[in-house]
Amino acid sequence: MTASQIQENPFVSIVIPVYADPDGLQTTLESAVNQTYSSFEIVIALTPSSGETRVIAEKYLDDYPDLVHLSEVHEKGRARARNAGIEAANGDIVAFVDADIWMESDWLETTLFDLKASDADYLACNVTIQSTCNSSFIGKYDQAISIPVKHYIEEYHFAPTAALLLTRKLLEDVGVFDPELMSGEDREFGNRVFDQGYNLCMSNCEVYHPPRKNLTEQIKKAIRIGIGIEQLRLQYPDRYSFPSLFSPLSYAPPSPTRLKSRMANNNYEPRPSEWFLFYIINHFLKIYQQYGRWKYYYSHY
Repeated sequence: MTASQIQENPFVSIVIPVYADPDGLQTTLESAVNQTYSSFEIVIALTPSSGETRVIAEKYLDDYPDLVHLSEVHEKGRARARNAGIEAANGDIVAFVDADIWMESDWLETTLFDLKASDADYLACNVTIQSTCNSSFIGKYDQAISIPVKHYIEEYHFAPTAALLLTRKLLEDVGVFDPELMSGEDREFGNRVFDQGYNLCMSNCEVYHPPRKNLTEQIKKAIRIGIGIEQLRLQYPDRYSFPSLFSPLSYAPPSPTRLKSRMANNNYEPRPSEWFLFYIINHFLKIYQQYGRWKYYYSHY
């Protein structure tokens, strides 16, 4: 079934991978169960997790037994969780949503309209960092940098799986996420989709993500990204040519022009003092990405 052959009201599986995030899971489930579209199910792909996250999952299973289902994932890993969700899903469309994302009640209706209108098999949503006037400085940095989904699609041929719709036909044709990747699996998957001739499309619809609250959360993310970069470089040397760990480029300061452009794309105008500190933080986190790369490199050699 191609996108142009999708029936008028296709059955959709919203897949929510989650690991030890009870508050995030509750936020996402609450907006998912209140969608105005009627023909869908929700699959919680629960990785080995804290008891509190399981309590939230089981509450929604009890409250919405015909709507919410649980898929147990016995090994950690984002790719493994997504693959378990795909296996458990019954829909013609699989809609991935990260645990901590929230959506408007007409999100599913709108994205399905865009999917059909663009004749797409791969449709990403824009992710807006929902900051407030009371947000921490790091929260404002997160809002300024945000997640440049359109840029990722146009320049790197993938979209983050924070909010991503895929047709069943595409999954059958291209396959699932590489379960060995600890990070970067969304990039590898999107690149594989693009290489097989599919168009990577973007919806006009937005979803919302809370800002990371402190520097520790940003550092953890940077390390995870670095691990993914190095794993992709070593596992797929013919496809990825990131600068070597021994190259000065890996540690060079970010381009001020590119950083300003990224902020402008997110409609964020930093004050001069903010801009200087954001630039320093961005370089600081880039160094932590390289630490993540070294960490993976040493663990495999």
